[in-house]
Amino acid sequence: MGLDVLVDAFARVSRDHPHARLFLTGRGGAEASLRAQTENLGLAERTRFLGFLPEGDVPSLLQAADLALMPSLDLEGFGLATAEALACGTPVLGSRAGATPELLEPLHPNLLVAAGSAPELARRLDQILRAPDSLPDRDACAAYARSRFSWNHQVEACENAARTLLATR
Repeated sequence: MGLDVLVDAFARVSRDHPHARLFLTGRGGAEASLRAQTENLGLAERTRFLGFLPEGDVPSLLQAADLALMPSLDLEGFGLATAEALACGTPVLGSRAGATPELLEPLHPNLLVAAGSAPELARRLDQILRAPDSLPDRDACAAYARSRFSWNHQVEACENAARTLLATR
């Protein structure tokens, strides 16, 4: 998932941005090492481990966030969490891994960083914290998600693909 890279990047920018907070969701085998990493880097007071969230709680958390971070390292499928964050109007900063570039680049090319690069992620986070208006605004994120990820859009894409396949028969 690249969460260790994210914690490292957050440590690099937190010195210059003492107001910044990092909230991590989900459970998994890496939780203990991530907790230890935040302790070792002096981030325990600025990092919250929220654990598993019921599906109904996710939209309000995303809407409260200034930015969602998707630091994936490896090939990832569609990236539902990215689409959900955008649908809530929350800009997403993601790594160039899996489908993330395909999802984010059309919205804004500055929403992508190299996978696994804590220095690059830290640099971009610092830029965003210094100039939050460099991100697409909430209305643009939500409109983009509606235009690209709605059920109607998906049904239309499937119908077009079927028509293309039938036409080539």
